Amino acid sequence: MSTKEQSVTLLRKNKRELAAAFNAVGLKHVTENSRASEFGKYIKWVGGLLDICLAVQRYDDKTYHYFTREEWDSLTNANKAKFIKRGLRVRAYGHSFVLAATDCTSAEGGMTLPFSNRVNVGELDNRSLGAAYNDFAGAANTEAIIAQLSGTTGSQGVKGAPAAEMTKAYKAYTQEYDGIEDTSDWHLPGLGVWIIAYRCKEQIQEALEYFWNAECKLSFNDNTHYYWSSTEYDASGGFAFSIHWGAIVVSNKDTVYLVRAVCEEF
Repeated sequence: MSTKEQSVTLLRKNKRELAAAFNAVGLKHVTENSRASEFGKYIKWVGGLLDICLAVQRYDDKTYHYFTREEWDSLTNANKAKFIKRGLRVRAYGHSFVLAATDCTSAEGGMTLPFSNRVNVGELDNRSLGAAYNDFAGAANTEAIIAQLSGTTGSQGVKGAPAAEMTKAYKAYTQEYDGIEDTSDWHLPGLGVWIIAYRCKEQIQEALEYFWNAECKLSFNDNTHYYWSSTEYDASGGFAFSIHWGAIVVSNKDTVYLVRAVCEEF
């Protein structure tokens, strides 16, 4: 084998090992065929906040796009009008998710919702606190919760699974936008997503206020407000998270907390 062939083989081996390392910490889309010039970005992504972008959908071809604040500012008002705002894409600590701009509300307009009655969701793993940190399976969790509990009413008087159902039904926009409907896979986030949001909360809040307004904010200025996650502790309890303190609590599932939808994507 020539020196050139040896170098190519070694480079491929190194890229394969790096890709495996990135996959292990959450960047599943990286392969040995990924551009080596992107690996520096991936290292930053794994170790902290890579970026926060405005997530949008284009009117004419319905494709998804992402703009940093600087990129968005560079567009003319006419070009900005070609897009519909979906939420904020956060890429940090090896994960990527789009956070809705506002909290979900109940059908009656209430700002807080229960998780469910105090029943075990058979398809969810009951998690200890340590295992809950790494729960990023919000989409699967939400589907499991709704599949089992939708339409039921338990001894605590809660109908269905309000927190999960409201995130699943969330729409950033409807067909009033020239027939375009939001088809994003919105769901109740796993606890791991909330932990990342807390670590980036100042940057997220700044972006929410910039791209929307001062009223579009995460409730981290009030220590009485927690957000439900889709992570189950046991039959009676689920994990909720305080953006204000970074505190994790296990609460009875019929407790009412704030709810915000996310969808995970790269």
